[in-house]
Order: sequence, then structure tokens, then C-alpha cells
Amino acid sequence: MDKLTVRQFVTKFDNGDFDTYSLEAQMDAGWCDWFCKDSALKNKTKALGKKIKAVSKLNFFDIDKTYVYMQNTWPIDGKTFDSFGIVDIETDTLIVWIAPKLGYKDKRYRGKTEVFMSDGSKYFDSWKEAKEFLKTLREK
Repeated sequence: MDKLTVRQFVTKFDNGDFDTYSLEAQMDAGWCDWFCKDSALKNKTKALGKKIKAVSKLNFFDIDKTYVYMQNTWPIDGKTFDSFGIVDIETDTLIVWIAPKLGYKDKRYRGKTEVFMSDGSKYFDSWKEAKEFLKTLREK
């Protein structure tokens, strides 16, 4: 299955194409790794999809030249958490990886939002704070 561009993802998300328990539809949405029941992906896509849509409007990457993938991570020390990455289609280079709410037990990171880019990770107390940071990237 070909990867959807971010624009295609947002269009399908808005059309409700991922609002289904179909595993094929969830994999089409970009799920590549998960430690939860397949049936849980529908609601996880709904939650992450809103954030992906918000990030796509910030204009710090080309939504026609990137794709999105989603993961449900199970850390050694903590609870599972969801994340998504935006990747350049031509070079397969990661532009940004975002975990809206980390599941680590470590108090320094528990519940924080992590944004990882080529220059390393940044941690925020909330998704709202992370989004404000991401807005600054379009100015660069």
C-alpha cells in the first residue's frame, strides 16, 4: 500500500475514512507499530488525527511532499503512549516526531509532550505549549 501524503491523510480523516475498526483502513492511515488491540486504533487515529491536522496547518513542511506514520509505543519503564512522525517522501528523512503525552514513569518526562527533530528532543508540559513551539518553525 502506498503511503498517503499528509494532505491525503487530512482529506481522508476529514471525510471519515478512518472512522472504522477496519485494520486495513487504520494501516492506510499510517499505523506501523502498536501494542494495543487492533480495535483500539480507530479511537487513537481520531485523537492523533486532530493533532496531525493541526500540525499540517503550521506550514513548516510541505504537506504534498511528506507522509505521516503513527505508533503506539510500549516503553520498558511506563505505560504505552501514542506518537506520530512526519517524513519527507523523497528522502525518507524524519522531519518531526511528536508524542503528545509520554507514558514514562520517570517524573521528568511523565505526561510531557515530546517533539523530536534533527537537533534533538524538546519537552513541553502540554500539547498546547508544543504547538506554540511548532508555530515558530514556519518562521525559519
